[in-house]
Amino acid sequence: MFSGIRKRATFANVVATLALVFAMTGGAYAAGKYLVTSTKQIKPSVLAQLKGKAGAPGAAGAQGPAGPAGAQGPAGANGKDGAAGANGTNGKDGAAGTSATATKYSGKECKEGGLEVKSASAPAYVCNGSPWTAGGVLPEGKSEYGHWAVDGMASQGRVGLSPTVVVPISFNIPLENAPTPHVIRQGTPEADDPAGCSGEDSQENIKAEPGNLCIFVTTEENVAVDTTKHNLEDGIVGYLLQADKMGGMAIVAAEEATERVLAYGVWVVTE
Repeated sequence: MFSGIRKRATFANVVATLALVFAMTGGAYAAGKYLVTSTKQIKPSVLAQLKGKAGAPGAAGAQGPAGPAGAQGPAGANGKDGAAGANGTNGKDGAAGTSATATKYSGKECKEGGLEVKSASAPAYVCNGSPWTAGGVLPEGKSEYGHWAVDGMASQGRVGLSPTVVVPISFNIPLENAPTPHVIRQGTPEADDPAGCSGEDSQENIKAEPGNLCIFVTTEENVAVDTTKHNLEDGIVGYLLQADKMGGMAIVAAEEATERVLAYGVWVVTE
């Protein structure tokens, strides 16, 4: 057997054999210095033995800052309608009211007369006269105004009087008492104005003291002003005046019979 080996032993075979031996011993040496770079290089059973037990939990860390508010979510859907409630019971009928009765009345509430209306409540009064004033008469201290005019042919008056034309004056609201009439002719001195009347010939500034009717003449033609020729009972030149609670009138004297008389102006009366 060895002879066969000796026959094959050559220098080249010996060198090759020695190189193999050194290569094997050098690999073993290198294996003792092997560098582990991954747990995959370690056998699982060996790796399990290398793991230590879990340590105790550490202390809680400080609370971190609050995060930003999130975006508002979409509105929820409307809820369903609730069930209808039961109908309430009908209320009781009220007692029948008392019928009102009205009778004629004349007393302190209605000086001009009227009706007294009685019902379950306090009596009510419906007075005759103006509906916007107490008792249907002009309140005390208040005044009312108007225009007057005459344009006509004079006729022969009563015996001893001049030809005249009558001018009616009607109060819008009746008075409590009859006033005293006065006439103020345009152009006469203010000192000649009768007591109880003042102002010029326009409604803006004329004035009558309480209890007086003041008739202002702004224009006149063919009115008798000669006291020696024309006789008027009250002594007022050209005019004879009368008045009561409803109004008054001015009897205007003319220069001649059948002569056209023209006169007009304004008036004021104060209760």
